[in-house]
Amino acid sequence: MKIPYDDLVGVASGATGNPAILVYSTKMAPTERPDIGYAMIFPSMTLVKVIAVRIVGLLAVGGAQ
Repeated sequence: MKIPYDDLVGVASGATGNPAILVYSTKMAPTERPDIGYAMIFPSMTLVKVIAVRIVGLLAVGGAQ
């Protein structure tokens, strides 16, 4: 898909919510692009995770009845 390394690790660290990946990528690629990718993806993935947990919880309760 030809995604630059610094963009890819920024998005990966934001999607997983793991700042350790971001710190490593900042040392490997001395640009601000990993930080930008992290900042763009982290808020939306946090909402997706919260909604996913809510849905799984509802399915677990619904399946128990």
